[in-house]
Parts: sequence; structure tokens; C-alpha cells
Amino acid sequence: MITALINFIGRQAKVLAALLTLVVIANVGWQFYSHKTTTLTPWKGGGFGMYTAPHPDTRSVWLEMDGVTDRAQMRIYPRNRDLHDWIDGVSLRGGAVLRDISLKGASMRYFPRDDTAKALISQAARIGWLDSFTGGVAPKSGKTFAPQDMRIVVYETVYDAHAKTVTRKAIYRSDLGGQ
Repeated sequence: MITALINFIGRQAKVLAALLTLVVIANVGWQFYSHKTTTLTPWKGGGFGMYTAPHPDTRSVWLEMDGVTDRAQMRIYPRNRDLHDWIDGVSLRGGAVLRDISLKGASMRYFPRDDTAKALISQAARIGWLDSFTGGVAPKSGKTFAPQDMRIVVYETVYDAHAKTVTRKAIYRSDLGGQ
């Protein structure tokens, strides 16, 4: 009996390997579908969560600044056209500082950490941000926003299966300014 089974497996090895491959691919496909269309979390339902977890490319990094009467919110990564043009149009030293802020913002997408946020806030507090970036919100005192009035927020774009809408969810918020 066992010999017959071994012989059968040996003769049908290619067919059985192809069948096993199809089962694994179907399971991964079902996990993708279930994660996007139901409330199934990426880490449940077959162990294929690492393939269905949202990629950091769906994340954006924002700088929030409390002003005299309102709060300004400015996206620092990915850069918008206005920020890109401003970086290219300022002096070499000023452009380097702004580029460094943008690069730190890019690293916050993947690894939002308090030490990076603190460094980013301390650099951003030295910048006299243009009104077009702050929406006209004026700093509480002086020409620049104080570090204690700034925070970094990392948002991730997620699909809400119940409402069938795409929303923005804060996955990291830093209130480290001034500390």
C-alpha cells in the first residue's frame, strides 16, 4: 500500500507540485481580496499578512503648527510642487536645510520615531515658512513657529470596508516640540 502511494506520488510529482502552487496562489489571492473588501486584518486569515499590509508609500508626513488663532497643516513629504519649487529657488544653504527636512519626513514614513521627529521639529522651527504653506496662519510670536507649537503627524491612507471609502488615519503623532 505504501509502496503504491510512493509510486503514485513519483509518477504525478509535476501535477501535484502544480496543484500545490495553485493552492498557495489562490490562498494569497483570497487574502488580498478579503483584506481589501472585508474587515479582515492583514495578519489574520492564512498568514499572508506581510503581502497585504499597506505599503509606506500610502503614508504622508505633515507638520502641524499652532498659530495665534488657528492651526496650520503643511505636508512635508511627499513634497508638493510649491515646496519643491521653493527648495530649488532659495539659497544653497537654505535649500539644503529644506531638503534635509524633506528627507527626514521621508524616513518618518517608514520609521516614525520620536528622535527623528524632534530633530525635524527643531529644524522646522528655524524656518520662516511662507504664508502659502501655512495658509496665512501667523506664528504666536515672531517670524517663526516655536518648537513647542509644532508637531509631526504621519498619516496612512486606508480603505474603510464598512463605509466603502478611503480615509486618512494618523498612525503617529509627536508633540515633542520644546522638550
